[in-house]
Amino acid sequence: MFSLHAVALFIWKVCEKNRVEPTTKKIKEMLDNSSKAAKKANLPDMASAKYWESDNTDGAAVFGSMKGFSMLADNIKDFLKDGGYSLD
Repeated sequence: MFSLHAVALFIWKVCEKNRVEPTTKKIKEMLDNSSKAAKKANLPDMASAKYWESDNTDGAAVFGSMKGFSMLADNIKDFLKDGGYSLD
């Protein structure tokens, strides 16, 4: 959950910068595009429900500390940027 708070703030800022309302539909579109970027890099789909399951040893469960949660948030933000969403 900590990771998702950091990602939500990033998404909010991207929407604000681009003057786009952060609707559920828009956020889903952003996550879908980041998911496509992850797949191109042959990395796990962080937008899938399976990735977030507590018993998935290849998913978010491996990030078990605050530092890990921060790393996970950074990874997701990188994929959002790769999907075309940036603050630059």
